[in-house]
Amino acid sequence: MFRVIDTPAYRDAIRESSGDARLADEIVPLSFTTVPELERIADEMRLKPSERFIELACGLGGSGLWVAAKTGAFLTGIDFSAEAIRQASARAEALGLHGRAQFAVADMAQTGLPDSAFHGLMSIDAIPFVDATTVTAEIARLLRPGGNAVLTAFEAEAPRRPTVVPDYRPYFEDAGLIVRAHEEIANWEARHHSFYAAILARADRLRAEMGEVAEVLLEEAASPPPNRRVFIVATKP
Repeated sequence: MFRVIDTPAYRDAIRESSGDARLADEIVPLSFTTVPELERIADEMRLKPSERFIELACGLGGSGLWVAAKTGAFLTGIDFSAEAIRQASARAEALGLHGRAQFAVADMAQTGLPDSAFHGLMSIDAIPFVDATTVTAEIARLLRPGGNAVLTAFEAEAPRRPTVVPDYRPYFEDAGLIVRAHEEIANWEARHHSFYAAILARADRLRAEMGEVAEVLLEEAASPPPNRRVFIVATKP
């Protein structure tokens, strides 16, 4: 999907739309998460120091590394993009977290990782890009008993993308997980608008810095928003 996305124009868009320099300078998310949202993700996974968690579709790695630093847990990040994984590994090294993080190229719906390998799992706005039944089954397989999956996701009644579903709860339940939280995220529409308005305002700079990759981001920015963005917590019995 992308070769290079961590560019000055992209960081400027994050900084302007969020008002939080930490997101641009430390995390560089491929969505419009917030630090309070990451704090809740870390809290809901209930990780102890030295336990292991995985981030599905980790992108540039910043969100998972932020959680690893906060919790003391060990991160495995997977993404389908080799360039994203290269950048994530470099970010771990720069933050002094190389010994507590590893990254690998993998499909988030079929990671190839061992069963019951992780105490926690996180993912930010990524599962709508893959089949819901397949990815929730993979999440259940990866978690240890008692482990918590904490995710944000878009839901839509009439989605533009065929893999987006109107409600993720039955998919997690069919995979054998207990859904402890499923709630619409407050103010997500305003954040969605602010982030993508900042992206569109930098269209020429993004094209110059990213090349053809910018077109994917700009097309996404110009598209209508989904029905809702939700916060999900699911536990493996």
